[in-house]
Formats: sequence, C-alpha cells, structure tokens
Amino acid sequence: MFQFTTTEKQVSLDFFESIFLVCLMIALLPQALLNYRLQNTNNLSTTTIILWTIGSEITLVYLVWTDEILIIAAAYAVFIAVALFIGCQIKYYDQEEQSINSSVSKKSKYFQFLINYMLLLFLCFIFGILLYYILQLTKSHLYMSVLIGGIIPTIIDSIGYFPQIILIIQM
Repeated sequence: MFQFTTTEKQVSLDFFESIFLVCLMIALLPQALLNYRLQNTNNLSTTTIILWTIGSEITLVYLVWTDEILIIAAAYAVFIAVALFIGCQIKYYDQEEQSINSSVSKKSKYFQFLINYMLLLFLCFIFGILLYYILQLTKSHLYMSVLIGGIIPTIIDSIGYFPQIILIIQM
C-alpha cells in the first residue's frame, strides 16, 4: 500500500480545505447578489449567518495562530466578510418591509447599512484578537488549542447547517 509522508498529508489537507472554501464562496456570493436583485432575504436565517461567521472566525484565528498557509486564512476572512454582508442584507430588507417612518430617505438607510457592516467587521476583528491571545495562553496545553481551533468550529458549522437542511426538506 501507499505510505504518505507528513508533508504530503498536510498538502492534501490544505488542498481539500481550499476546495471546501471555494465551494462555500460559490454558494455565498451568488446568494448576496440574489438578495440584492430580489430585494429580499427570504429563506435565509440570521442565526445561520451568525453561526457560519463564528465558526469561520475561530478557524481563521486558529490558522493564523498555527502559521498555516495564509491563502486559506485569507479565504476564511473573505468568507466572513461576505457572510456579514449577507447578515446586514437580512437586517436591511427586514427594515424595508417594516418601514414605519416613510420620511427616512433611502440614502440614510444605506448609510445605516454601511455602519452596521463596519461595526460587525470591527467586532469580528476584536473577537479575533481576543481569541488569538486566548490561544497564546493555552499554548502549553495543546489539547485546549485543538479543541478551540478544530472541534468547536466543526460543531458550530454543523449546527449552522441544520436550518438550511430543514428548509430544504420542507420545500
């Protein structure tokens, strides 16, 4: 049988992680464009977006902390940015439907959308820095950093897909 070296295993793992991220990006970018085109975010859950963002944030910080390939970490950062953008779209289009005050201009709504987006990006950045220092504190206990960087994001991402699976089954 074939024997793979540690380097070959790592390269194949990095390759498959990259493929996974490309597939996620292919799924999320058209969703953001479709939301804009249809002017609604039906069939999307804010909870799902939040769970995807948290799972990706933890994975991103863990990859940076372990000095993994930075292209993969950058892909996670782009994924987080797109997921947050879709989250802001959900809030924006929900406000459009519940428009109580019609005197609020469209320009101010876009401005509020931008502020929300920038605040979410800033909060993710702060969360990432805090998580990085938590990983630094757990450096002597390797099992803790593996738990934080590997197992927790997997559980969060798995929970994040449940609403989508239920929605598909209901259709």
